[in-house]
Amino acid sequence: MKVFIDDIRNPVNHLTAEQSDGIVWLKEWWEAKRFLITNSKEIEVIHFDNYMDEPELTGQDLFYMVAGDWMWGDGSEWPNLKQLYLHSSDTDLVDMMFDKCFEPLKAIGIELIANSLENHE
Repeated sequence: MKVFIDDIRNPVNHLTAEQSDGIVWLKEWWEAKRFLITNSKEIEVIHFDNYMDEPELTGQDLFYMVAGDWMWGDGSEWPNLKQLYLHSSDTDLVDMMFDKCFEPLKAIGIELIANSLENHE
């Protein structure tokens, strides 16, 4: 399962046809959190935007809920996770998150892709 979390951008307009095929578009922060928790075992790819409909809650919070389970836990709730994408108009934030998490996620087999950076491969 592929998930695109963004309150404004339509994934069809920002991803390739292959990437957006069958993708689940979640536009609200709480909806996204519930969906991620409920479907964690089936999710393979997640695209995270940072600024959402909740001013105090961000895509960064959702990202660390998922990535943190792998980096600081056993990742058992996300057995099929393969790729995490970061996208936001705040490229400094994306760059910071990417730089902090790229190597730890790579070490456990999860590809982190920042739409504002070239990957370090």
